[in-house]
Amino acid sequence: MRGGSPRLDLDVWDLGQYFRYLPRSPNPEAGSIYPLNIHGVVVYQTLKEQSRLDNWIRWSFGVFCCGMALGGIHKWKKDGTLLKRNGG
Repeated sequence: MRGGSPRLDLDVWDLGQYFRYLPRSPNPEAGSIYPLNIHGVVVYQTLKEQSRLDNWIRWSFGVFCCGMALGGIHKWKKDGTLLKRNGG
């Protein structure tokens, strides 16, 4: 637990740390049989680890889309248009 900050398990995004503790070869006894290849580094995850990473990717994309939509609404309300055309 980090002192004073909410625990959100964002450690998964620190891929340097993530790759350090995952095995580099499949380990069926531990359940680490799901490969993850990022920039040529292959590590093996359990189903739970893979699901958690997939969920973070989906949620972060959703948050990004909401931010873009809110930014567009703000610009539209401020300027009256989403795209400003020059000379027109």
